[in-house]
Amino acid sequence: MRARQYLAIGLMLVSLLAAEAPRHAVAASASQGLAGHWVAQLLLRFTPDACVLAPEADPWCTLAKGALGPVTVAVTMDIVSDAMGSGPYTYEMTIVGAGSGISPHCDARLYMSSGFKGVCAMTAHGKGVFDTAAEYFTSGDEWVTFHSTKTVREVHNAMAAGGFAGTWPIPPYPGYYDVDTVATGRDPVNLAMSDYMGGMAGLDFREVVARY
Repeated sequence: MRARQYLAIGLMLVSLLAAEAPRHAVAASASQGLAGHWVAQLLLRFTPDACVLAPEADPWCTLAKGALGPVTVAVTMDIVSDAMGSGPYTYEMTIVGAGSGISPHCDARLYMSSGFKGVCAMTAHGKGVFDTAAEYFTSGDEWVTFHSTKTVREVHNAMAAGGFAGTWPIPPYPGYYDVDTVATGRDPVNLAMSDYMGGMAGLDFREVVARY
C-alpha cells in the first residue's frame, strides 16, 4: 500500500509539472532580486547513456548506472532566500526505478547502490545558496529522511559523493526549462545541463522555477 502511495505521489508531481508550468512562470516573472520564496519542481529521467560523460562521483548518475532500468526523479523544493541568495530549504523527492514496491535501497546507501529498483520517497531540509555563475543551487548542509520499509533516522548530507552534496540545477531565474526548448533569450539550465551531460543523450529533463 505504501509503495502505491509513493508511486502516486511521484506521478502526481510529474503531472503537476506540465499543468502548472505556465502559471508558475508568469506568477514569478515580475519579481526582482534574489530575496523571496522560491519553488522549483524538477523531473529527471535517466538512462545509463545519460551519464557517460558525467563526473563519476555524481550521485544520480552513480545510481542510474547501476540501476536495473531507467530512473525517474521527481522533486519539489522550497527555498527561502535572502538578498544574497542564501537561505534554508526543504524538499520532497520520489525516485522510481524498474519494478514495484518500496526499494530495498531506500536508505543512506541509496546513491551508492547497485541494482536500484522500486520506489524511494524522501524528505529533506538544509541550508544553501544560489550560485549565479554556475546557475545552480548548492547545499552546504542537508539532512535527509528516507521513507522506507524500516525506520531510518535523518542522514546528514546523504548525497555527499565526491563533493556533489546537494548540488541542484536550479537557476535564480523564474521560468520553465526542458531539454527540448532553448529560449531565445536566456535558458541557463539547458546550457548548464548541456555542458554537464555532454548533449544530454538519455536524459529527459523538465523544470519549473517560480518565486513569490
